[in-house]
Amino acid sequence: MPKHVTKRPKVSFAVDTNDKSADLMEKNETLIEPLLPYKSILPEECLMNIFFYTEARTLLKCQLVCKEWNQMIKNSIWKKKAERKVMKKFSFDKHYNWHNYFFVCNNVPFYTNLLKNPTGQLNFKYWDITEEGIEPHWTYEYLGYADRPQKDISYCFTLLSSRKCYMEQTIFLKNEGFTEYVLDYLQPTIKFTEWYMSEDETAMYENCIKLLRDQRSDRTAIELLNYRKVIRSDQMQRWYKFTHEFKNYGKGVRKIKFCRGFKERPLVGGCVKMAGACIEFILEK
Repeated sequence: MPKHVTKRPKVSFAVDTNDKSADLMEKNETLIEPLLPYKSILPEECLMNIFFYTEARTLLKCQLVCKEWNQMIKNSIWKKKAERKVMKKFSFDKHYNWHNYFFVCNNVPFYTNLLKNPTGQLNFKYWDITEEGIEPHWTYEYLGYADRPQKDISYCFTLLSSRKCYMEQTIFLKNEGFTEYVLDYLQPTIKFTEWYMSEDETAMYENCIKLLRDQRSDRTAIELLNYRKVIRSDQMQRWYKFTHEFKNYGKGVRKIKFCRGFKERPLVGGCVKMAGACIEFILEK
């Protein structure tokens, strides 16, 4: 009597570049039963080490192999790979949405400053000057170590003018690598930071940030922030930090428009500085 032979199914780890990540992630939520007894083949520590060095899209397909692999990768591997990618520890629990970790590993630019030329080292490339004073006096300068607001900021925009002066820049999020799935469903926190100061005159620092749809007009922003800070005579010669976070901003964000500048209160020239402007997407609980 012939012996019964059970054929093992073939498992392919080839990466199909046409696959959509969202479709694969949806399949990962429906996997129920293990296909093979992998515990008897490789120790768990060895398997985790292999997964840790596996490319993100291939690892996404590995989750479809069996329930054991699915849980191991979702609960541990994605987080470790994302931490290595951004050089930052995450304190989220195991129930945190693993999709966020996947997009970090898949080169979506989390924890990356999306503003180009933020300190003027490339002159005014990527910036539009919307208003200038009587004479245009936008420039940039190197900051000595003792003059920096924080040690990793070595340059700043400097403004010498007797009237209000503003510049702006628009960030196109799809061009930067953010998908509709990330923007509309995950909606990670958008964090803005900038340092500013006035050296010798009372002045008013202003910025405006608009979260915009994919339209030409920016008159109907999904969310809008206007910030103003008057720097009095007793507040000069020191750096001030402004930070704001956008959360739960809803669907449709495709662009971020940032405008900033200074307005001298008395009509005399002064020296004002802006440094470390940063707009980034971050992960939070």
